[in-house]
Order: sequence, then C-alpha cells, then structure tokens
Amino acid sequence: MTQKITLVTVVYLEELRNLRLQAQSVAAFFEPGDISAIHIIVNDRQQQECKRLVREMVPLYGELADRVRIVEPEEIISKRAGGFAGAVKRAVIHNRDRIPFRVKSGWRGNNGWLMQQAFKLCAARLVPDGFVLILDAKNFFVSKVSRSDFISEEGKALSFLEMPGKAHRKWLKNSFRTFGIPAPSDAAPIPPSTTPYCVRADVLRGCLAGVEEKLGPVQLYFGHKPLVKGAGWKASEFMLIYAYVTQRHGAWPNLFDEGLQPVAGISRKMDDETVDSMITLVENRSRNVFSVHSTRVHNLRPDYRTRIRKILEDRGLAATGSFLFRQEP
Repeated sequence: MTQKITLVTVVYLEELRNLRLQAQSVAAFFEPGDISAIHIIVNDRQQQECKRLVREMVPLYGELADRVRIVEPEEIISKRAGGFAGAVKRAVIHNRDRIPFRVKSGWRGNNGWLMQQAFKLCAARLVPDGFVLILDAKNFFVSKVSRSDFISEEGKALSFLEMPGKAHRKWLKNSFRTFGIPAPSDAAPIPPSTTPYCVRADVLRGCLAGVEEKLGPVQLYFGHKPLVKGAGWKASEFMLIYAYVTQRHGAWPNLFDEGLQPVAGISRKMDDETVDSMITLVENRSRNVFSVHSTRVHNLRPDYRTRIRKILEDRGLAATGSFLFRQEP
C-alpha cells in the first residue's frame, strides 16, 4: 500500500496572507490523491482570532478542504509536568501572556519562532502513518508536485545535504549532544534546516519521544530557550531529527535519499543579488516551491515585487498572491 503525505503548517496572524497563497497553491499544484490530511497549527497569542481567520481560508484548499484540520497547541503538547523544575517552567510558559514585560506574539505570549519548533515536533502526535511534509506558512507551490517529489521509489523521504552556516553548526552540536553522540565534523555537509521538510511519521514520533525523554516536554524546552545569541544557542527541531536518526538508525542515508528540490527562498536579511537569483530560479521553473518571508515582502525592490507578481499571475495564483503585498492579514 502506498503511504500518503500529511501536510503540516504552523501559522501566526502576521502570516495569514502567506497561508492564503499556500492554500491555493496546494489546491492548484499538489496531486490530491497523494495527500492524507492537512493540519494547520495555530501559534499566536490571539489564538481564537487566528483560528477563526484560518477557518475562513479553508475553502481555498479546493477539493482538499475536507481534509483540513485546524489544530490548537493544547491538543498536541505533552501534559507531563517534569518534576518541580518542569512545573515552574510550565507555570511561566503556559501563562506568559499574563506577564506584561515578557509577552511575545506567539502561543500564550511566548516567542513564536521558538514555539513553532516545538509544534513541528509535536505534529508527530497528529499523524499515525505515512509521511509528514512540514511547511512554513511562507512556502507556496509554483509547479505540479506529487508524492515522487518528496518520497523516493525505495520509500525514503527525500532530502539534500548542504554546508551549514555558523548558527546551524551550533544547533547541530547541541542537538547531537542531547542524544549523547558526537556531532559530524565541521567539514561535513548536513541535512537542511529549511522547509519543505519531509520525514516518515514514525521517525518524527520516535524523535519526539526521544527528545522529551531527555529534555522534558518540548514546549517547555523551546519556551525556555534563550534567543539565539552568544551562549544562548541550543538545539533546533530539524537538527534534533538529524541527531535522533543518527543515534537510533545509524546514519541519515538509512532513512533519507538525496533528491529533494531546495526551496527558492527569500529571507529577511537576504542581499539583493541573492534575491534576484531566487526569483530567477522560479521564473526558469527550476524550483517547485517558492518562499517570501512575511517581514521582507514590503522591503523588496519595486522591480523584484513586479517580477513576483508576474510569477503569481503566470501560475494562476494572482488572487491570493495579491494578499502578500497587503499590510493586513
């Protein structure tokens, strides 16, 4: 029996314009028979408002709309206290929106970027079998995709290897330290920390169990994690998966094959030359997934914005794509 794919996206209010585009692109380009379910995890201090607005977008998924489920974090996080220290962390992290000087925009007033890492791991509790395709809300498809774009003929999730930057090396080393094994050398390429990210459901479930056995509930670990500066670097969700696979299954190639097409992504601080190259890759149909960070879209050069609008128009995504350039969700 062919195992299907479950899509998982973590979203907050400021990214809802991106989610509109992602939803329409899934409906337009993803082979519907390959999708088992679509889970949208809400990660915002204004949880019910975010959930309401996501619900309004569900029809954009077309014939896949009945497979969409909107998930609140309380449904997937661990309820385990983790001793006295864990109980104190839980009291703070689960009630941070009541502490005025520490409130952020993510779930219950926590840092949204940190909490979404926990929720990507917790998504394992939503998917009983098959494969999980983890997306960021900023990802949208720009050409036809199917199971074969994310899963090899041998039934392995597709990935790729790249030389990491300084930040990723620190996440890598701390993630491997979590599982008590030596990290790869600094000269070794490693799996990506970007989305789309495909992984077998049972592997994600095993990783979550392993991480929580060693670190306690992941929402408490990431919620208590310092911002990534100086000595504050810890582990990251995708490097924890890499470490778990290495520790439990021997080596990355035992469960993953190379062949995943990297995303053409425009990040917050990307220089103009690289932005130009990302747009060109999509224009040339050399990438099937495009990403534009929600905080960068309004700072793009006018000619880049024009080119992105043209891509959206050419791919039949102009209706929802226009929301990218609006200030409101």
